[in-house]
Amino acid sequence: MNYIGSKYSLLGAIRALLADRGIRPPGTFFDAFAGTTIVGQMAKTLGFSTISNDLQAYSQVLARAFLVNNDPPRFAGLDLSGGDSSAFLARTSPFGVAKGAVDIRSGDFAPLVRVLAYLDGLPGTAGAFTEAYVEGGSAGRLYFSRANGMRCQAIRDQISGWQREGAITDLEAAILVASLLESLDQVANTASVYAAYLKHLKGTAQARMTLRVPALIFGDAVHEAYIGDTNALADQLAGREIAVMYVDPPYNQRQYNSYYHILETVASWDLDAFVPRGKTGLRPARRQDSQYCRRPQAADALIDLVERVPADQVIVSYNDEGLVDRDQLRALLGRRSTGDDDFREFSYRRFRADADGPTRSYSGSEVFEYLYAIRTRRQAVV
Repeated sequence: MNYIGSKYSLLGAIRALLADRGIRPPGTFFDAFAGTTIVGQMAKTLGFSTISNDLQAYSQVLARAFLVNNDPPRFAGLDLSGGDSSAFLARTSPFGVAKGAVDIRSGDFAPLVRVLAYLDGLPGTAGAFTEAYVEGGSAGRLYFSRANGMRCQAIRDQISGWQREGAITDLEAAILVASLLESLDQVANTASVYAAYLKHLKGTAQARMTLRVPALIFGDAVHEAYIGDTNALADQLAGREIAVMYVDPPYNQRQYNSYYHILETVASWDLDAFVPRGKTGLRPARRQDSQYCRRPQAADALIDLVERVPADQVIVSYNDEGLVDRDQLRALLGRRSTGDDDFREFSYRRFRADADGPTRSYSGSEVFEYLYAIRTRRQAVV
């Protein structure tokens, strides 16, 4: 999934930092700003129990699919045994951290592939989603082609219908919605985020959406997924044994609830509860704004979180364009550290949602990412 701040390219560096600091399973890995859950998935593959949290519903869906779920889904409440999945398998592909380590043609994945093949073959339908966000809809927005938007409507309606009827479990529903979120994002008519749509359908948006198969991670460890303010969650974690807390907060004033509002709506499927507002069809204002996106609050929120969560070690991802600068970040974390610190810096290509223009000019092609790890003093700082 195209996602601002995704740590996919830094997974190797994060794994190396964990190893160098002796942070190994068994133990609990708390991903405080989970996003696409890519780091949590890595932690699960290493053998950690995970706790995942984010303000966004789509993140919780992904966490339930990839982290909370530990077993091959059986879809025992559905009878789709007569379908032929061969054509679907020929055009689909897996996604997720473990995508290179799973065989989606194996028996474990057969029920999931069968259900996704059925959904992938549904004829498109019109509905509230197509009217609000799709080519030819009454709202005039162009986030998706007519064909792909109608197929999304039909697929998401079917998943909701199965769930209401009790034909699939909540975890099975999350796995199917996770597939839809990833697949829909591949054909979005945007410049990678949903803050705006393009005026004309680009080539990738005209391609047929094909559902992708989540590369699920099976295991025995217990995993938890939460949705809400991560600082508020700290109270629920009091007394827990947490080996490491990974903190990857928003760096700047971009609010993820507006940049990814379409994915949020597909995850929640709640267009009956609000009227999309403005030219871009945003969800209700400020319901999921993050204090980490506000300059006066970001530093205080960060140290509050680090001081209150009972983690033996804390790893913070940040970058050189953040609202908290490098020296301030190190000083804040130093208040909680025993002195066993590790600071690493990496350069990578800047995420560009659009090209330079009269109202937007990027400062360069590179951004410097920081990984700062501390071993904590367990008592709270006063």
